[in-house]
Amino acid sequence: MGIFRKKATDYFEVAFHTFVNAANASAQSRFDHDLWNAWAKGAVEIRYGLKEIPVFNMTPDSLDKAKRLFELYLQPMISLWFHDWESKRRLPDEEKASVRKVAFNNVQAFLGISSENAVKFYIGFDREFQSFMGKERKPFYYVGMFYQRYCECLTGERIVDWSKLEFPIKSSAQFLNACDASKYHYDFDKNPTPQRTQVIEVLISAGASMLHTLESRFEAD
Repeated sequence: MGIFRKKATDYFEVAFHTFVNAANASAQSRFDHDLWNAWAKGAVEIRYGLKEIPVFNMTPDSLDKAKRLFELYLQPMISLWFHDWESKRRLPDEEKASVRKVAFNNVQAFLGISSENAVKFYIGFDREFQSFMGKERKPFYYVGMFYQRYCECLTGERIVDWSKLEFPIKSSAQFLNACDASKYHYDFDKNPTPQRTQVIEVLISAGASMLHTLESRFEAD
């Protein structure tokens, strides 16, 4: 065995560059370019922020899994951007749904993956996130969803039947009834309240950085 070891492939980094290169090639305006890059950098911030939380300690062992994980981390960045954007204008619900579908379809195109089901349930994730971000600050059902999807991305298992869920979620029982109990990951339930708060803090922090980056760029123009 030689003294030099081949560096392990960082599939998440490859997924990041796959997304950014395709997004940059597709951008039709400075706005598109800056927006998509800001989302991508926010997803990277989520990656490093979650590493401080013990249950988020898995590493993708293939590019496909890394792409799915990157897609998951992009979702809250997209939701936070829409939350900020829509706070400044009134849009019909139909238009809100349409622009979100376009956003998630673009994400899949840039990553080179395709799943109409994933687009549908990430729109559901967005609805849950927007519900949490609303004035009532409803329970953290979103974080439980996020963790189970994280495990799905990295194990390749289907834990949740996302088609059974209606968003926003009304109760924990509603969510658990859509889960396969034999595959459900319980690690997150050992100390849920502090961990849920930590996850939200990571997502909000990454989102704040993403929005600040965009505002700085457009103010400089």
